Amino acid sequence: APRGIKVGQGAEKYRFYFNALLTLERETRHMAEIISSIGEQVFGPGFDTTHRPYSLVDDPASVQRVELFLALCAPGPIIVNASAGSRSRQPTFAQLRGLISAVRMRTQKTIIVTSAPGQESLRESLVRSESDPGVIGFPLEGAATFADMVALIRRCRALITPDTSLVHVAGATLTPLLGIYTTAFSLAEWAPRNTISEIVLGENDRPLSEMPVASMMEGFERLMRRMPK
Repeated sequence: APRGIKVGQGAEKYRFYFNALLTLERETRHMAEIISSIGEQVFGPGFDTTHRPYSLVDDPASVQRVELFLALCAPGPIIVNASAGSRSRQPTFAQLRGLISAVRMRTQKTIIVTSAPGQESLRESLVRSESDPGVIGFPLEGAATFADMVALIRRCRALITPDTSLVHVAGATLTPLLGIYTTAFSLAEWAPRNTISEIVLGENDRPLSEMPVASMMEGFERLMRRMPK
């Protein structure tokens, strides 16, 4: 492969096989910028890496499922995502319950509780603990697909979530976002883009489980002030 280009790590191992090696400048820029810059490295300085917005296309079957579900909700529901991808980013049950109750009281909006596949019991337990018809889980049974979540987030007033892929779905769908982050991971790489957003950041690399709900609500208040009426 005389013109091959290796994207990734292992420079010493692979240098013999390829004419060029590309590096990912981790933790210095947003991941979207890092990935976009690869195009310029591969194709040269004439490759346009600017003005590349996020884009996610709705799946018609998911839209149908979501719209049937949203018919059960008052207008302008707010999503609280209960799941994160690692223990240090995962809120506790008590934190989630306190956050859901506080946002519900503050806004009087329907709160839609979501969770990752395999954590349906967490979602269901949170909904049961509230005993409030204004707090509802999505989906009503089973697990949502990624396409379902795209359709849901696009059609809701705001999303509150720990540091997960849903942060970037909100950016792609222009949905206002409150991101709850721990400093154990790079905010420079994984911060929200492309939409109205606020970040609540933990302190001193401590896990999210130690963050007070009051701090989360301060971030939500900031987000509310920036959102369209």
